[in-house]
Amino acid sequence: MKKTAILAGLIALVFSSPAFSESVQIGLSAGNDAVMASLELQKEQDFGIIAAGVTMDYVRDEYNLWEGLLAFRKDELVPGVKFGLGFKGYLGEVDSEDSVTEGKLSALAFLFEGAVELTSAMNPATIPVEAFGAVSYAPPSLSFDETESVQEYRGGLRFYLLRNAFFSLEVKHRILEFEERGLGEWERDDTILSGGVTLKF
Repeated sequence: MKKTAILAGLIALVFSSPAFSESVQIGLSAGNDAVMASLELQKEQDFGIIAAGVTMDYVRDEYNLWEGLLAFRKDELVPGVKFGLGFKGYLGEVDSEDSVTEGKLSALAFLFEGAVELTSAMNPATIPVEAFGAVSYAPPSLSFDETESVQEYRGGLRFYLLRNAFFSLEVKHRILEFEERGLGEWERDDTILSGGVTLKF
């Protein structure tokens, strides 16, 4: 519980900082028995973009999951290519797939993300389209409470309908591993297909 409180405190500290006030992204998406809402604050620096965000995942009646993000992004080294490195925190309670038990999720993951704008040869549409992907991994040493490890793989397409708005199609695969006293190890494995809209202010 103490480590969970520390993670929550770090996320709150990031959002209370006046540095993250240049632009705001708000997103809402839905998929197979899942709803996701996100808020991300970004600040441009000479060396790139610093982003901090929070996402709420509601998956069926089986778990609610909060994710905190702190990342550094760069998009100038290669034209049309973006990449990012950072950390992602996970907090929540997760039911097992057979609904026999519930595990407390608390972890800090390493985050790797990237995106590339599709060229005209690959994109027949008249609007910009971007392919993106991200990998998050929390090893046992950064997994707390009953959590053993967290793996998350994301990929999809973003369709830029307006300068400050895009529609996204995404597939997310998440593997959550737990160990509980008297129950041993168990795993929650989910694949979520979703579509949604993100606005930037």
